[in-house]
Amino acid sequence: MSTLSQLQGLSGRRVFAVGSMACLLCLCLIPQAFGADVVRVEEEWELVVATPDQASNSPQVACAMAPFSQLDWLYMTFEINHRSDPDYVAGGLNLMVWHGEQHLLTKTSSDTHAMATTGETVRWTQAMAVQNGQVTFEVIGGSSVTWGSFGEPGCLKATIAAPLTNLNYYSPNVSVKHSGITFASSSVSKLTLKSIRYFRSDGTVQVDARPRVVFQAAPVAP
Repeated sequence: MSTLSQLQGLSGRRVFAVGSMACLLCLCLIPQAFGADVVRVEEEWELVVATPDQASNSPQVACAMAPFSQLDWLYMTFEINHRSDPDYVAGGLNLMVWHGEQHLLTKTSSDTHAMATTGETVRWTQAMAVQNGQVTFEVIGGSSVTWGSFGEPGCLKATIAAPLTNLNYYSPNVSVKHSGITFASSSVSKLTLKSIRYFRSDGTVQVDARPRVVFQAAPVAP
């Protein structure tokens, strides 16, 4: 994925082009048929590593999350075992926010270790929320052998100013389609979007517990 120059402005807040905002505002005003608005979404992810290789910095994984059905507006990517901004760096964890192909900002974990444990399982939650004219992306509740517990409050979190009032157009299909193993898929056993939680403006929470397999290694022939 290509990146452009990072926009200037207050840290954690960016203002997009007027034309894009006008189009988005029209979408936000489309009435919803059922229930209260979705204001927060949490995705539970699991990565099972087969045999990592520090020499080649493998595997490398990237997962996406967006409020709409395409990645042509605002979205996040979460990079595992590598960082691509501003230059490629092996190891670590990296959250980036994009507007189309335009890179807006980056949040990087302070732990830069690279994977080296055979059979390691990494679990984390990707979250997206809207409130008071802002969209927040974050990774929380992570656990792994390489980085221990990660995603402590505020570490992998980015807030962007945007005229979005709900997440009613979020689809897990977008996350599945645009997530995967970006390098050395042979080093991975399985990548799964395990479940999704929808938080609504009336305080109710809806859980979608259907696992969605993004990648699974082919079985070894006997």
